[in-house]
Amino acid sequence: MADTAALGRRRTSLTGKKVMDDADLLQAGVQVAPPPWDTLYGSGNTGAMPAVDERCSIVLSLDRDVNRFLHHLGTMQGTSNSWRTKMQESLYIALQDKKARGTVTDVLIPTEADFDLLIKVADEVNRTNDLYEAGAFACRVWLCFQKMHMRISILYKQINKGDGVMPTATNLFPLFMDLTGGRDVKDEEVDHVLCFIDKNLGPVGMDRLLPFAVCIWYCDISGELCKQSNGSFLESITSVIRTRLSVRSAKNDGKTVSL
Repeated sequence: MADTAALGRRRTSLTGKKVMDDADLLQAGVQVAPPPWDTLYGSGNTGAMPAVDERCSIVLSLDRDVNRFLHHLGTMQGTSNSWRTKMQESLYIALQDKKARGTVTDVLIPTEADFDLLIKVADEVNRTNDLYEAGAFACRVWLCFQKMHMRISILYKQINKGDGVMPTATNLFPLFMDLTGGRDVKDEEVDHVLCFIDKNLGPVGMDRLLPFAVCIWYCDISGELCKQSNGSFLESITSVIRTRLSVRSAKNDGKTVSL
């Protein structure tokens, strides 16, 4: 696991310093703050990454751009800008740097509605982790969306024989299986994507929301974000059930029921 406190100290020491290339970044000690749940690929891992795992390779290929995002975010410490503004500017810098390197011919700049979704992703991660790790994960999701959204959309249309098919567990499972190379996909992983879509459909159309939600899952390599979210969801359901049972029992005989 990465030392979060050490990463924070590094970021503070970089305030105001302009870093232009990977050699300078390395010398300055800038590291990508990996999602803390990805222990398989964290700094404490001694095992090798599976050579055939395309999903892991794609997610980790975004490290350089996340580095750019985190470095610029560090230079904005102490400013009066809001966290949203800091994230927006840092992501814009990372995207423009990616374009300048020639790795892409064009970049997708998130709209305000897109960024609302990114903030929700960061907020979800930040329930138990620091803001930089939350911002890094949200940045990674957008970079993944830029790389994968066409592939995801085309696959979904091929599986479901056209446009306009609302996502369900039944029609998402084949998509997830294709994206993982046939590896097992858990019910809660699909449910997490469906829940995100259900909560956010409206400001962003389905043609954009579906691949975005799938990219959240795609970047959550170990599934820890999904576990955290489902845990909170189950706790809320259990609370409601307890309340209803207590009320019902009180009406019947004045006794409460333990759950």
